[in-house]
Amino acid sequence: MNYKRLFSLSLTLNLLLVALFVVRSSRRSASSQVNGSVTGGSNDADSNIVTRSKAGLRRASTVASGSRKTIDWRAVESPDYRKYLANLRAIGCPEETIRDIISADLKQLYTSRKWNVVSPATRVVRYWETNFSFNIGENEFNQLRQLENEYRSASYELLGTEPPKSESSFSEMNMTEMEVLRGFGALADSKFDQLIDWQLRKYDLGRTIDPTSASYVDDVLKVQAESEKELANILTPEELEQHQLRTSPLASELREQLSNFHPSEEEFVELFRLRTQFQDPFAKAQPLSVQTQQELQSRLRALLGPTRYADYERSVGARLTAK
Repeated sequence: MNYKRLFSLSLTLNLLLVALFVVRSSRRSASSQVNGSVTGGSNDADSNIVTRSKAGLRRASTVASGSRKTIDWRAVESPDYRKYLANLRAIGCPEETIRDIISADLKQLYTSRKWNVVSPATRVVRYWETNFSFNIGENEFNQLRQLENEYRSASYELLGTEPPKSESSFSEMNMTEMEVLRGFGALADSKFDQLIDWQLRKYDLGRTIDPTSASYVDDVLKVQAESEKELANILTPEELEQHQLRTSPLASELREQLSNFHPSEEEFVELFRLRTQFQDPFAKAQPLSVQTQQELQSRLRALLGPTRYADYERSVGARLTAK
């Protein structure tokens, strides 16, 4: 047996696997472009999927195909999927590996476009109101259905098969995705993957808590506080505050307390920021000392002004009386 040839073939397969790993590890690394758009359809009568992402450029030092030779991956890459396929075949890339590379690239591209559709809808969430909610509108659903069809057509044209339904049913948002959209608002699509993983880890931690335990509430708050610490590595300070305004126990307490006050978004944000100077948003609330309460009320009065502070006192007093 020609051991040099065997070594060369082994090197080829290993380098291709490295390239595949890079593809799978760099999901949604940048915005992607295709012919046509979610709302407008194709500008190319032949196909609306031939232009591929430039985000996940594959890099490898050498690839051996039968005999060792140097490959310039810049020459292999192409914004046209059909040409990219032809180039991969021309350097001797195995068909199974080609399918894995193209499948991963298509999934990254269309999932990124999915987030670009639904993310702007979160900007209209009225998180400062009691029992605020988030739902994807009919317009977004129609765009997602069109995106599903484009993704399936792209996969079928390039690979001869459609992607699994679990990966391409964009209009069927699952609970975790909806929770992330509700809890974080509009973000760059590259962060949604990290937040989905974060949310799933949080769910797993929550399942370890015994709901019959006397310390159940404290345990839930502890898990929540520990999970929140991870977000500092993902979100900017502004994005983190937006998350706290939507999901923290302090924000929930404020929404209930201010239900008769009907704050504007600006008032709610300012009141929340003031309260965070006295209380951790995700920690269990502790009674404030008399001196601290007096300071808080003084700063509330200065923040709201005489008229709105009077409204605040009446609304909060009415809630306390009703209880």
